Amino acid sequence: MRVRGICIAVAVTAVLIFMFSAGAPASFAANTVSATMDLLSPASLGGKQLRPATYQVKADDSKVTLLQGKKVVAESAIQWKDEPDKSPYSAIIVDGSKVKEFHFSGKRKYIEVTDGQ
Repeated sequence: MRVRGICIAVAVTAVLIFMFSAGAPASFAANTVSATMDLLSPASLGGKQLRPATYQVKADDSKVTLLQGKKVVAESAIQWKDEPDKSPYSAIIVDGSKVKEFHFSGKRKYIEVTDGQ
């Protein structure tokens, strides 16, 4: 009976190790990352025109969502990228009239917009 209990414990441990090691390399953003950011000039994201305002930015592994209050105002496909240093502040990066990147204060990872705006 004691040997059976040890075998079960070893099997459970092996399954847990496999689950966590398989999920570990998935992404920096396995959980949602969020920050409050100011958009300083009009820009588009995910086909939506945004006006200058303060937005709540939430990002997961594959998309970024901009909210004002509880209202979703824009979403876009993303890709996480690495920076050489931690970002000193959170920022929305606009190129021309399109949102291109989101940087998060204190993080080495940032978001590149990939929805082909």
